[in-house]
Amino acid sequence: MRIDRMVNQIKKFGVLKPNQYLIEFGGMVGAADLMLFNRMSLMCSSVSLPARSIATVEDKNSAGAAENIPYAPIYGGELEISFYLAKDLWERRIFETWMDMIIDPVTGRLGYYRDYTTEMYIYVLNEFSMPLYKIRLEDVYPKAVGAVALSNEGGTEVAKQTITISFKRYVPTIVTVGLAHAEEMLYEVNAVREFDEALGGFINNAGILGGKFGNPLNFSQVFDSFARDGRVVTQPINKFNLGSLGKWI
Repeated sequence: MRIDRMVNQIKKFGVLKPNQYLIEFGGMVGAADLMLFNRMSLMCSSVSLPARSIATVEDKNSAGAAENIPYAPIYGGELEISFYLAKDLWERRIFETWMDMIIDPVTGRLGYYRDYTTEMYIYVLNEFSMPLYKIRLEDVYPKAVGAVALSNEGGTEVAKQTITISFKRYVPTIVTVGLAHAEEMLYEVNAVREFDEALGGFINNAGILGGKFGNPLNFSQVFDSFARDGRVVTQPINKFNLGSLGKWI
């Protein structure tokens, strides 16, 4: 490939910067995070987009060379997230509390699966901090809270907490901007975001408890619908969750 063509392609399509992302959780964990102004995403030092593959079986009855026949999707099933730890260790304690909901530390009783699982969202953002690609992880719960090393030699370092998340599958959504660019930029205005937070109404408040949409201010409510059947879709942005203000826009 010619160098000038490669340069032109990079100028046209750009390159992905791995530090443009945010994460969110649904359910009560998302509600707690909302009360701290999306602290979980701000303190997230690293996260990976999950892996997937296809399981195959060798077809020994085919003529000629054996063929591998696909028969089922395989998801990574686990995801590691690293957080910077604040002085109150909230980034660790929130997941310890969540794990206590799964298995009671006193009685050892196991909770109901539907009660302790929720959804998680990972967003890849552009240079304007708007979503380009979204992944919804389903049936999420914390599988492990990693160890945090304490040492007298680490006084100048920031402690980190690693959390291992288990999930059933993930659903990707490709987000296009199109003619909605002006509306997207409007939501970046602080006054608009403050208005939505203060007067979002019952729909916003209900969203943080059901776990269906995650936090009321997350980008998942920007879309009318998204890949509920598990397929990859391209979903244009055409509506914003701005509470009463949305009637006038």
